[in-house]
Amino acid sequence: MIELIIEKIFVKVLAVDAPRAINKIDCEEWDSLKHIELILELEDEFDLEISDNAALKITDFNSCLEIISGLRQ
Repeated sequence: MIELIIEKIFVKVLAVDAPRAINKIDCEEWDSLKHIELILELEDEFDLEISDNAALKITDFNSCLEIISGLRQ
């Protein structure tokens, strides 16, 4: 369930077709502004606060899933 929500957010914010296959370095759409937008969307959707340190660790789908799952516990 969490995975599908994160996937939808990646598609919405980054306008990509395969959100699980991209990473921050290789995705041209994923600039600093889009990163902030991604974090805000995640915080909004999951009703949580992502620290600056955790936000910096979100560099791909799997790292995002790991961080969101950890914050939801």
